Amino acid sequence: MSLFFLGPYVLFAISSLIVWRQRATAGRLVFIVVLCAIGVLAGWVEHDQYLRTPPGRETQPMLNFIATIGLWFGSVVVLVTVAKSRAANTRSANSG
Repeated sequence: MSLFFLGPYVLFAISSLIVWRQRATAGRLVFIVVLCAIGVLAGWVEHDQYLRTPPGRETQPMLNFIATIGLWFGSVVVLVTVAKSRAANTRSANSG
């Protein structure tokens, strides 16, 4: 499996580790789990469809590709917002 398909899950794992210790960001953790579930579901649907297709009639697996592009965007946005909130919390804890 290529880094293109695994990359968003690595970023989600990093974001989850950052969010895990902050109770105020539990909603983001749920959002990460939902995005991961959508990605896994898209991959499973295509895999199941591939297994049911007779030989010679295969189609290009586009659903997983499109879902992965969305996951890349979502994982970067989540990581940036989590990192910004973590930095703001760290600064406020150090100054107070």
